[in-house]
Amino acid sequence: MLTILLALFLLVTEVPTPSPPSEVVILATVHAPTRYYPEARLAEILARAKPDLVLLELDPSFFDAQGNLKKEWESVSLETKVAVAYAKGTGARLRPYDIEGRNAFFQENDYFTKERKLDQEVRRLHDAGQLSPEADQLFQGLLALSAVRDACGGEGPEVLNSAPCDTAIEKKHVYGFQGLRKIVALTPALQGMAPFASLADTFWVRRNAAMVSNVVRLTKELRPRRALVLAGFEHRGILRQQLAERAAKDGFVLREFWE
Repeated sequence: MLTILLALFLLVTEVPTPSPPSEVVILATVHAPTRYYPEARLAEILARAKPDLVLLELDPSFFDAQGNLKKEWESVSLETKVAVAYAKGTGARLRPYDIEGRNAFFQENDYFTKERKLDQEVRRLHDAGQLSPEADQLFQGLLALSAVRDACGGEGPEVLNSAPCDTAIEKKHVYGFQGLRKIVALTPALQGMAPFASLADTFWVRRNAAMVSNVVRLTKELRPRRALVLAGFEHRGILRQQLAERAAKDGFVLREFWE
């Protein structure tokens, strides 16, 4: 009798085995297929990685109240096309992780028109020799790093998800936001564009921070075995660095897509 009672006691007091921490994989992507990054290549990576949660670089307005990607957005990018097909075949969940109100912000601030105009004006002044030596040096650095960014963007996922591309693109962002603000500050003819240069820089920082917070929040809430974060390649380095800083504290493991 004592043996039976002891066995029952051990059974009811047995400590459950904790589940392993969620894995988070950041995959740099392009939003439209290229020669070396076609839909089939991304589909192959998803099939290999087998995520049960796929996070898309979209704001919540692209999803309905039930958490489903709206039909009209299923083919909006390379990532959505492939992720939707993968989810239909596996039952994986899709969720947005971009900053809330992203598209509204761009529209309300006429963002891309102002961005294009600023770029054109700086190039015009550069070509005319009307930038100061310091401003011109900053702009030449931006041009050189943008060329490296474009070269990375034309490659396949192995190159896009490499440390050299991460480093070069991060440096390009320094020149493209903080450096551009300094070019504007140094150039009287560009003073009217100073508010936009400041807005763009601030939003870039805020947007990436929100992306990181959303990835962490969704991983905690949904507790996936593996979450695959599909990130435009200009975001990958920043997201990976900031998520690596939070991984131990927030209880997930950060991995590369080929691991």
